[in-house]
Amino acid sequence: MRPSWHRPQRKGHHRWQTPTAVWGWSALETKKPGMLTAAAVLVLLISISRLVLGVHFLSDVLLGLFLGVVLLAAFSKLWQPVERWLKKQNLRNQILLAFFSSLFIIGISAIVVALSANWQMPADLSLIHISEPTSPY
Repeated sequence: MRPSWHRPQRKGHHRWQTPTAVWGWSALETKKPGMLTAAAVLVLLISISRLVLGVHFLSDVLLGLFLGVVLLAAFSKLWQPVERWLKKQNLRNQILLAFFSSLFIIGISAIVVALSANWQMPADLSLIHISEPTSPY
């Protein structure tokens, strides 16, 4: 069941890419035994807590974990070749690349928000009837 104050939305998998990728990358970079296991346990516990609290759907958490692992794998594979290429670029090109990459990410986000602005969760997907919170006074 979801808390009465929570308005369920079919969003949230993007939130699980970040912890998976960040903790995974941190564990890979430390190169210490057990760090990858510790990172995996931490991400798993965080994911379980989100499900227990009822603030995310299982599908959102699983998709986010999957996307995080894919991003981690891609990043670890591409990091060194991209770093070598960037070091060959002059400062002007590096700044322009950072600027236009940021604009691209903002643009993609704006498109996703615009396309999903009118989306509503179908009533049959809701686990409980959600009503507006009432004041205890």
